[in-house]
Amino acid sequence: MMTMIPIEENDNLDTISKKVCKTINNYRNKSNFSKKGANKALDVLGGLPNIVRVPILGMFKKLDQKGWIPKSLC
Repeated sequence: MMTMIPIEENDNLDTISKKVCKTINNYRNKSNFSKKGANKALDVLGGLPNIVRVPILGMFKKLDQKGWIPKSLC
């Protein structure tokens, strides 16, 4: 499972470690954690069968190689 953890400019190793531990604990508990944005999209893509997922990811890979993916998605 992949997730994005926001890092601020003034974060240090200790605060990043606490954020990672908090995120892991929230995933394990699943009580107060809501998935948004890229995390939700990755879960949807990961849940697809291979026969559907592989062509979709291949299409995105080709679009990225040609520079046709909008900067907002990068």
